[in-house]
Amino acid sequence: MPINNKFQLKTSKNGEEYAKILDKLHDEVSSIPHFNDKEVMLEDSGISFFHKETQKEITWTIAVCLQKFQEINQEKVSHVLKNNELKILAEATEARLEGKDMVLISKDIFGFNNLVISDSEEE
Repeated sequence: MPINNKFQLKTSKNGEEYAKILDKLHDEVSSIPHFNDKEVMLEDSGISFFHKETQKEITWTIAVCLQKFQEINQEKVSHVLKNNELKILAEATEARLEGKDMVLISKDIFGFNNLVISDSEEE
């Protein structure tokens, strides 16, 4: 969903804390070595999964929650994230919300690894 208005995103302690919680949760879920047909229960969060695909879906859901939070609240949170994959997605969302013309994310077998942001006013 393109945003045509250009404006400055805000930051807040509540937004930063929420982003840190999602960052920690994403790390917790994605860092578990997992093999199919073995139940995994994460005690801190109460999340459990049985298949590798479900583990990936949970981490993607966490990323989408972060992006939706940014969109709804118009917040910049990438500066508090430690997880590279979440950080790149947050930076891309921030660029889009700030009205940048093009955001390009590249991904390889190891995950998201590059973000290119272009704005026609800068060229």
